[in-house]
Amino acid sequence: MRKIVAVPIALAGLALASPASAFSAFHNWNFCTQNSFEVCMDFDLLRDGATNDYQLTVTFVSSMGGPGEEGVMTAAGIYRMSASPDLDVSDVVVISPLTWVVGSGGLSGGGAVTFEVASNSGSGVTDGLGVGESVVVRFTSTNLATYNMEDLFARSHVQSLGPESCSIKPDSRLPGNLVDGVTEVNERCGGPTTSVPEPMTMVLLASGLLGVGAVRIRRRRDGVEADQA
Repeated sequence: MRKIVAVPIALAGLALASPASAFSAFHNWNFCTQNSFEVCMDFDLLRDGATNDYQLTVTFVSSMGGPGEEGVMTAAGIYRMSASPDLDVSDVVVISPLTWVVGSGGLSGGGAVTFEVASNSGSGVTDGLGVGESVVVRFTSTNLATYNMEDLFARSHVQSLGPESCSIKPDSRLPGNLVDGVTEVNERCGGPTTSVPEPMTMVLLASGLLGVGAVRIRRRRDGVEADQA
C-alpha cells in the first residue's frame, strides 16, 4: 500500500522541481537591408508564460552575396532611442552557440543598446554564424511586458560580405534598414556596377557616328555648290 501512495507523491515532487518551460510568441522584427546584398534578418522574441523570462532567437535568414561571399553574423542585440523610457534587462545569457558572449560594443550607430551578444571576433572573424544559423539568448526583464515595443529596435552585425569582405549593420529602424545608409554601403561594399559595352558594340557605335558626320559634311558641301551656281 505504501508503494502505491509513494509513486504519485514522488512524481508530483519531480514536477514541482522541474516546471515545464512555456515560451510563446511575444514580438518579432523581420527585415531585409535595401542595399545590393539584401541581407535578411529575423529577431523572434518569446515570453515564458506570464513571468519576466524571455528568449530571443536571431537568425541570419539570407544574403545576396555570391558563393562564399554571403557573410557571417558576428553580433546581434536590441536597443532603444536615448529619449525612450529605460528598459530593465538582467541575467542575459547565451544559450547557443556557447562560443558567443554577452556584450562587445560592436553594435554602435545610434540609440542606447539594451543588450548585445557577439562571436569571438577579437582577431578576425571567428565563430560567426552563416546564412540559416541562429543565436539564442535568454534574459529577464521586469517591464518588457508593458513596454511600448515601437520604442524597441533590432540590430545585427554582418562581416566578410561580398568581394570586398565588407562589414554592415542591418537595422530594423533606419532607412534602408542599414546603419550608414544604402548609398554609402553600396559604394563601400561594392554595389551594382555600370556595365561596360562590348568591343563590337563600341565598333558599331563609332561607325554610326562616322556615318552621321559624313552625311552632314556632304549636305554642307552640296549647299555650298548650290549657292555658287
